[in-house]
Amino acid sequence: MDKPGKEPLDLMNEVENVLQIHSYAMNWPIGTGRDFCGVVDRNENTCIFFSKTSHGGSQKADLTTLPLQSEEAKQKIPSANYTALLEELELLELAGNAFNTQDFLDGLVTPVFFASALTNFGVEPFFDAFIHLAPPPHSRLADKPDGTEVSIDPITTPFSGYVFKLQANMDRRHRDSMAFIRICSGRFDRDLIVKHHRLGKEIRLSRPHGMFAGERSTLDIAYPGDIIGVINPGVFAIGDTLSLTGGFNFKPLPQFQPEIFAKLHPKDVGKRKSFDKGILQLTEEGAIQLLKTEHDLIFAAVGQLQFEVMQYRLKDEYGVETILTPLPYQCSSWILGDMNTFSKSTSSLIVRDRLDRPMVLFNSPWDKQYSVKQNPNHEFVDIL
Repeated sequence: MDKPGKEPLDLMNEVENVLQIHSYAMNWPIGTGRDFCGVVDRNENTCIFFSKTSHGGSQKADLTTLPLQSEEAKQKIPSANYTALLEELELLELAGNAFNTQDFLDGLVTPVFFASALTNFGVEPFFDAFIHLAPPPHSRLADKPDGTEVSIDPITTPFSGYVFKLQANMDRRHRDSMAFIRICSGRFDRDLIVKHHRLGKEIRLSRPHGMFAGERSTLDIAYPGDIIGVINPGVFAIGDTLSLTGGFNFKPLPQFQPEIFAKLHPKDVGKRKSFDKGILQLTEEGAIQLLKTEHDLIFAAVGQLQFEVMQYRLKDEYGVETILTPLPYQCSSWILGDMNTFSKSTSSLIVRDRLDRPMVLFNSPWDKQYSVKQNPNHEFVDIL
């Protein structure tokens, strides 16, 4: 709402047309552009006015809440704007979509919030609403060693967690790597000793952190649905399961076939050690995929932005400028089956990913489809 643009009703209509989902305005803007001064909370029928406290919205805006029909609210809003506001709210009630929590959880309707980035206004009402809208932790399916599935209840099952993200260099002074763990069941206590399922050993989760933006705080307790961060000394990988009891592994995150491929080299050969360290940490994060041939390494991504981010982070965090050489391959697929009997086209390339799973890179979608026909006994997998 910082600058004049489409009318709020037009924006709501665009959301529905593009996303193919019903929308419901949880609040409604009072003015637009320079005249934007607050929002109406439709559930409480109150006006939330803001006042800038710093330039560029670097600090939290001061908020004043008044009943919509109060004289104080009418005095803060020009008469013509107040009348138009009431008409728009009435139109929303009569012709707008209804909202209930179950439809939101089923993905049938999305709440819409109006806010201002320049004044740092609107985040707090969004968080207040999100607390009530967000679903509670629920049971998650996991795989047992015998291949059967088990449901992990967030209340009755002792502590379990899932490593879903790694992030290097969050503290530039120590060049550390942080593992983000979602608590899936039970209660987490500081210095808890848990089983690391992939490594088959026990580890202590010491100095767990809670993080908000760039701030860290040490946590003593966490519950299902919470996310904690622990220093990763090289023992965690995305998809790891941790628990007190063991005997299961949570479902892995989906991995998509890469479609863009390139070779990457440092401009300065003397910085090869920093280059190798940066590549290792970035591939562990999942920021980029690293594929291996018999004699070389190939970098793979789903989108071009991944390469740009990788080069920027190598330069910014490791001081290594790089040269990116694009390769002609346009698509790929993991191959399930005996690779000794796989019939490879002359233009394709067989590689292996970081888990040593065979993949084939193709010059074109036509080349891929041709290989599918030539190898009926092999399964081509695009998502793992």
